[in-house]
Amino acid sequence: MSTEESVAAHYSRGNAEEQLLGIVRAAGGNPESFSPAELHGADQLHIGGAAATTRVAERVGINAGSRVIDLGSGLGGVARHVAHECGASVHGVELTPQFVDTARSITERTGLSGQVSFSQGSILALPFGDDTFDAALMVHVGMNIQDKDKVFAETARVLRPGGVLAVYDIMLLGGDIEQYPLPWAATPEISFV
Repeated sequence: MSTEESVAAHYSRGNAEEQLLGIVRAAGGNPESFSPAELHGADQLHIGGAAATTRVAERVGINAGSRVIDLGSGLGGVARHVAHECGASVHGVELTPQFVDTARSITERTGLSGQVSFSQGSILALPFGDDTFDAALMVHVGMNIQDKDKVFAETARVLRPGGVLAVYDIMLLGGDIEQYPLPWAATPEISFV
């Protein structure tokens, strides 16, 4: 099994969509139509949740005219948040098929399908032409990417001149190697902090 297949398998546990809809139901919301905020950040699989996403988007300068790529978009929480809060158009690329299906379904239920789309694939080989996006976000994804140079080269290719890549991630700056299992890796074979 390749590293990417192992990463996708790691994240393909449980029924994420039903868990997210359960959060909406438990708060008294309608699981067929709700705002992204009703998920209370459960769809943003990173430290700091929605508040961190807002800070990153503000620092990047994302606004209503921005075309954004969300690298490793997970359940789509970052993409929906940026579209809803900033008015940007966002495309998420995600390795895990189950997450792509969930992201699309939740996005439809939040009424953001006109602004947010998703494709299943590798961020090591982005399915877009050169100079397509104004900004790229990579939120808690790098810890599962061994070939970071390739990700950065692909991202630079799809960003327009002057475009910005924002990386918000967990990094190991020295010291001991972490103890497994971790939220992003059960074993060291898929952990690249």
